[in-house]
Amino acid sequence: MRVIVTGGLGFIGSAVVRMLIEQSEHEVLNVDVETYAATRGSVESVAENDRYDFVGIDITDADAVRRTFDSYAPDAVLHLAAESHVDRSIDGPDQFVQTNVVGTCNLLNAAVEQQRRSGTEDSFRFIHVSTDEVLAPSARRARRSTSQRRIPPALRTQRRRLRRITSPEPGLRRMDFPPSSPIAATTTDTFSFRRSSFL
Repeated sequence: MRVIVTGGLGFIGSAVVRMLIEQSEHEVLNVDVETYAATRGSVESVAENDRYDFVGIDITDADAVRRTFDSYAPDAVLHLAAESHVDRSIDGPDQFVQTNVVGTCNLLNAAVEQQRRSGTEDSFRFIHVSTDEVLAPSARRARRSTSQRRIPPALRTQRRRLRRITSPEPGLRRMDFPPSSPIAATTTDTFSFRRSSFL
């Protein structure tokens, strides 16, 4: 399996990269723009492995993301790249929106294109691993806090039209996509991500 790992020079991402190289036969493309949170030395133990490669692109650059997907043709994406420090988000919220929203959207668009080209709609996987600072509170906590609010009829109708894509793995949260969407994606926080979720 060919896997793209975004944010693979970060604390969690580098551990995922090392695990994939050391404990599986997967090929890994590490995608990281090398911000303040990146440490090249964190993947030094696997950097010379034939199944490992690195590309220094910014996921906010849609063309670069598309070119990377075109040339690498991944079977799966583990998306860990994110801006996640709350204090920094107050000082510079634009970068957080660009990376966490626009960057994720660019990756999802490239993943959909890759699925359509390769005919892998049933087997392609996109897993978004992050913290609650990026993903927001869990659905259960969100339901508790909003259970007293009245949901507008239009939103109830929209919710009924969306299909639920559910991961079989514990700890992974569901995401809503329109019925016509070919992508199957799940989100999880860093503590719920399990080795069995992917290997």
